[in-house]
Amino acid sequence: MTHVLILVHHGGAWDEGRRKYEGGVLKGIVVSKDITHKDLQYELYDLAEVDPTKFNIKIRCIYEIKGEKEAPPFELSNDRDLKFYILSENPLDENEVDIGEVQVGLCDNMIGTNSAI
Repeated sequence: MTHVLILVHHGGAWDEGRRKYEGGVLKGIVVSKDITHKDLQYELYDLAEVDPTKFNIKIRCIYEIKGEKEAPPFELSNDRDLKFYILSENPLDENEVDIGEVQVGLCDNMIGTNSAI
C-alpha cells in the first residue's frame, strides 16, 4: 500500500488577498493514497484536537497554474477533489511516497463564524 505525506497548516487563518494561510502550526501526517475525504477529515480533526460535532473543517491547497497570476485556493470537498490532489503530487521514486501541503480552517458550527482555532 502506498502512502502520502501531507503537510498541514492549522490554527491560523486564510489571507484571501495574498492566497496564503497565516499563523497557526505546521504538522505532518501520513495517510494511505486510498484514503477517503471523510477519513481525511477525521485525521485532521484528531490532529487539531477538536470535536467534529462542534467544528466544521475546510481543506484547501494552492496550485500554481501557468498563465494565471492568482488562481484561487483549491478546496478539497469530496473524494474526487482529494484524489486529484493526491495524484497531482510528484512521487518520490525511492519509497513511493508523495508530499503535498494543505491548509485547514476550522469553523465553529455553533456560531457559524470563520474564526480558526
